[in-house]
Amino acid sequence: MTLATLLLIGNPTFAYTVEVGDTMSEIAEENGLTLQELSKANSQIQKINLIYVGQKLNTIASSEII
Repeated sequence: MTLATLLLIGNPTFAYTVEVGDTMSEIAEENGLTLQELSKANSQIQKINLIYVGQKLNTIASSEII
């Protein structure tokens, strides 16, 4: 995929459902993201240390981050 194509379609996002024991930093690491990137993709989360089981998080395809 070219840079121009990525700029036109944006970064693809995927939903992740929070499970028991998950943390934002672990979810970020498992998806090849930094905590900052994961937080940016989930601006609805006010406190990154307070997520709930069943909550849906957006993860960005790390290979597509510009």
